Amino acid sequence: MSIKKSVMISDQTLNFIEERTNCEIAWSKAVNGAFSNLQLLINLNIPNLSDKDWRIVLDVHSGNINLFDSVSYPFRLASDVMDHYGVIDLNDLVPEIQMTVKKLHGLTQAEQYAVYDVVGRFWAKNRSEVDGDFSDILESLTKKSA
Repeated sequence: MSIKKSVMISDQTLNFIEERTNCEIAWSKAVNGAFSNLQLLINLNIPNLSDKDWRIVLDVHSGNINLFDSVSYPFRLASDVMDHYGVIDLNDLVPEIQMTVKKLHGLTQAEQYAVYDVVGRFWAKNRSEVDGDFSDILESLTKKSA
């Protein structure tokens, strides 16, 4: 289904599209193609985290990620968790959370962006409209498809 919308294109977005086009710009194709490519990159970079790891990250970012707003770069998921618990020393966390922080610290920037995307989509869902338990919801959000 397609919906016709009127949007303002920022100078940054305009430059992005113009730098990648050598002919007349087909605006719908350019914008939709960019989002399609972004979705592919996200899907390919969703890391394998346990349900417990996801619960910790979701709790830390409880309802407050909107990737259409600016997310500060570089992405620092491990620091987000430590800040949430108010610690600066990894040893001040319980072992389970320490393990999650270590996993998050080892993720690439692309993988961390993919985590932010999953978290944003999780909190954007209306819980009353979602069927299944946490594992089912998480599986639907982290399903890797190319």
